[in-house]
Amino acid sequence: MNDAVYEYDVVISVCSEAAVTRPGWLNELEQTPTREAREGGSELLIPVLLDDFVLARWEPERKDLARQVQARIGADFRRHEDVAVFDWQVDRLLKALAL
Repeated sequence: MNDAVYEYDVVISVCSEAAVTRPGWLNELEQTPTREAREGGSELLIPVLLDDFVLARWEPERKDLARQVQARIGADFRRHEDVAVFDWQVDRLLKALAL
């Protein structure tokens, strides 16, 4: 994953408690703003919410990372059982990918 942060046009980050607490996730996340800064400030990170963890309980040492993730939510699948909401969130994600 470390190389992939530099290889692709965007970085979709799955934001769930299971993902965020996985070893290596935070390191991958930290590399994305570094790349963005090197490339003139373009926003490459597209966070995708699967649960409330990142919004309610995630407390990383780098508060700036939390703010960046929370401010850039590309799609929110916390209410995935509602088909209309799910479809709307898929559309949001597709629009975010159409850089």
